[in-house]
Amino acid sequence: MATYERWDIAPDWQSPYTEERRGGIVRRYRPDLLMESSNSVSPDVLELVHEAELGLARFGERSRHRPLPLLYAALLKSESIASSLIEGYRTPVADVLLAEFEPQIAGDVAVTISRNVKALRSALATLRGEWTSELIDGVQHTLLPGWPKGFREVQVRIGGRSLFRAAYVPPPHTDVPMLMDDLVRYANRGGEPTVAKAAIVHAQFETIHPYADGNGRTGRAIVHALLARGGLAPGPVMPVSTVLKARQDEYIDALGRYRYDQDAGGDRQEAVDWFVGVFSRALRDSVMLANKVYDDVEAIWAAWGEKLSGIRADSVAHTIAAALPDHPVVTVDAVMNDHGVTRAAANRAVGRLVSVGILQEARGKYRRSAVYIAPDVVKLMTDAERRQVSPALDTLVAAPVVPVPGPSGPLSVLCGEWMPRAEATCVLSRGHSGPHKSKR
Repeated sequence: MATYERWDIAPDWQSPYTEERRGGIVRRYRPDLLMESSNSVSPDVLELVHEAELGLARFGERSRHRPLPLLYAALLKSESIASSLIEGYRTPVADVLLAEFEPQIAGDVAVTISRNVKALRSALATLRGEWTSELIDGVQHTLLPGWPKGFREVQVRIGGRSLFRAAYVPPPHTDVPMLMDDLVRYANRGGEPTVAKAAIVHAQFETIHPYADGNGRTGRAIVHALLARGGLAPGPVMPVSTVLKARQDEYIDALGRYRYDQDAGGDRQEAVDWFVGVFSRALRDSVMLANKVYDDVEAIWAAWGEKLSGIRADSVAHTIAAALPDHPVVTVDAVMNDHGVTRAAANRAVGRLVSVGILQEARGKYRRSAVYIAPDVVKLMTDAERRQVSPALDTLVAAPVVPVPGPSGPLSVLCGEWMPRAEATCVLSRGHSGPHKSKR
């Protein structure tokens, strides 16, 4: 039975906080077991669920009809960045992309977010069949490899400087194995619409809070695995975290409503309906964003095709360009190792891609690292990040509620205008005044 229990905490005389030295009472939550509860939704909410599933299916058909490698990579990375933003981790997109090559220069936040990319990949790869608690542990451990593997063995809280000031206190750690076993059994059970199940699994996971850290990011990663396993969005991940970030207050409120108190007259049907409704609308709107990204990717792919048209198809430059969707950051050493060519040949290939505007040398704090990055990919993902600051997912429709991300970071986006006489792209920053300029 879902309820908030009274938990008496003894005084902790070594604590720096007055309330902990005093001791007192905390309200700790114990959720329903999913396998012993009704998880059905009302007809109105079921209509939202079906609307979201129809949108996901249509987008899946579009992406299957014309698969674009950059689409899959950009959506996966953007979703990981957005999921990290919900937890308060923020750094320029370019730093996240460069973290794999220069982690010390990129910074701890960029490295943390790049691990979220790996965790999402891990979830999609390992949770394709029947789920187990150990497989979910693996996703969380990919996110936080320095932490002990397995469920928490301490009491955790959400918000506040202590348990007495927390916004939410999850169930005791001794209940976690039983609750997670129940969640996994429910996730493996058939019968419910996939979107409704994904919403309930996510809300229950966040309510259990099974790990000492990384619960939010892990919980959103396994949602994508469940959607993929259910046949929805079989290729690209949906930017649902982008929508949830834009509507963060509504998302947090919905999680709070899911944690109803039966002793206080709360109703499970109402609690489930509310969260599933919020989650279904977020997924529905994420399809709209995914289609925008698809259009942007089509334009980039066409532009890259034109820029590569003058380069021999069997050249190293073409091979590097084909790998840029998954790896938009390049170093000469990596080209040598990956393609088995000499340093001179690697330098020529990278230089050719720089000259046509597909790659750009990273500047600022990366200027001595000989790192090159695809500016079109940075812009694509920065544009996706900008959508998170507007409740309408478009700053032209609704004003941003937090500062709009700018083109900060190790590089600014170049003009990129092709100049036929110079046979090169303009290397001035986008929006410059006066004539174009090349390095030639």
